[in-house]
Amino acid sequence: MKKILFISACFAFAWAQNQEKDAQKLFKDYQKKMIKLDTTSAVASILSVKDLYQEVLKGNLSKDMPKAIYDFFFVEREMYYLKQADAKLLKTQSFDRLLASMKSNYERLKNLETKQPKYSTLLYLEQKKKRDEFFNAGALGLQEPNADFAKCLANFEKAQLHLQMIGEKDSESSFWAGYASLQSKNYDKSVVFFKQAIEGNYRAEDAYGVLVQILTSQNKADEATKYLDEALVLFPSNKDLLDSKIDLFITKGQYKEAENFVADLLKQDPENARLNFNAGVVYVGIGNTFYTKSADAKTNKEYETLKVQFTKYFNLAIKHFERALELNPALTETHQNLFQLYGIVGNYEKAQEYKAKMEQK
Repeated sequence: MKKILFISACFAFAWAQNQEKDAQKLFKDYQKKMIKLDTTSAVASILSVKDLYQEVLKGNLSKDMPKAIYDFFFVEREMYYLKQADAKLLKTQSFDRLLASMKSNYERLKNLETKQPKYSTLLYLEQKKKRDEFFNAGALGLQEPNADFAKCLANFEKAQLHLQMIGEKDSESSFWAGYASLQSKNYDKSVVFFKQAIEGNYRAEDAYGVLVQILTSQNKADEATKYLDEALVLFPSNKDLLDSKIDLFITKGQYKEAENFVADLLKQDPENARLNFNAGVVYVGIGNTFYTKSADAKTNKEYETLKVQFTKYFNLAIKHFERALELNPALTETHQNLFQLYGIVGNYEKAQEYKAKMEQK
């Protein structure tokens, strides 16, 4: 490794003295020595720094690569960036200042001797800059009237890649990539990105909410429940998460489990239209269990017993559906529910009233 660093230093100083031919010879010698250390085709096929960079961007090289390849990549990249930076310095500063700068930069190359190389300031800033460029392009794209969500997603993914190049995670890009994926109806990708946002604690409350809704819609109730329970520990008063809890009970057909949960929430927030609507759905679910059984009742007594139960729950459902409508008249989907429920409990006049409202749509 010391021989390799020594050759790298010779390359830097030879170039600084404008001895281009000698520098190129040293560079080729350096490259040959590195290839001898590992015959991996990915290394043998590399002709320049830019080629190597492209291999990394394509995912052909990773942190799982042999240490020889790892060192090769970072020394190459460092020399490339140092050359670009010091070329600018040469135009405005003295030769002594240039040599001092290159000596300082060269010291950073010694970090390559660790298994997890540290990144130079130049490399770090370059990747941060590129990350910000792609992130801003994605963010601006989302604000367009007819946003191209697939293009926005591609920009956020590229932003993530540039931070990964310097060993960092980009949970902000993950969140907005999740949003762009959702808008593109790429739900599987959206799930992955929102999980990353949660892991990085970027807008975790929002990420949990959307993630749970997507998983519920995909009929992944158990996974949705897992994330919802995590979220409610962190954000116990979030109304959207509490609504999602009710939705999951309904999805699983766990109406009795939902009954007490809904009742407790209504005590805290009785004027919540959506909560009243959900309560109506829960009571319909419980009532239906008795209503279905009543069709198979073998005696009149058994039927009457079941009728008392389903009538009780259907009347509770009617109460909450009507309250939801009072609080939010836009909840017109309750018209059909009320038409059917009033018909079952025998209030045909009210049933006709809601049938007329359904026909006015």
